[in-house]
Amino acid sequence: MKRALLFCMMLVSGLMLRAQPVSFPQLLGLLDMTNQQIDTMMKAREFRLLQKEVDSTSVLTYYSNVERDPKAVTWVRSITIHDIQLRSESSRLVTYRIYRKKEYVELLEWLLKNNF
Repeated sequence: MKRALLFCMMLVSGLMLRAQPVSFPQLLGLLDMTNQQIDTMMKAREFRLLQKEVDSTSVLTYYSNVERDPKAVTWVRSITIHDIQLRSESSRLVTYRIYRKKEYVELLEWLLKNNF
C-alpha cells in the first residue's frame, strides 16, 4: 500500500513539474561552459539528456524539456550543443528551439534591448 501511494505521489509530482525557459544570457553562457557545467545547468533547468553522439571530430548533445500543464497546452523546448574539434581549432554551436510565441518574443525583446 505504501509503495503504491509513493508511486502515485512521484507520478503526480513528475507531471506537475513546471519547465523553465532559458534566457539569452544563459544561452550565451553555454558557449564558455565545460560539458559537466552544461549538464548541471540543464538538470537544474529541468532539461533531460536525450542523446549524445560522439565521433572523431565532434560531439553532438541533445537536451529536451517538456512543460506539462493539465489545464493548458504542453510546450516543448530543446537545446542542441554541437562541439567541433579540428586539429588545433575548436568551436561550439548552440541551438535553442522553442515553440511558444511568448518566449520567442521575450528573447527578441532582450536582443533588441541589448543591441544585438
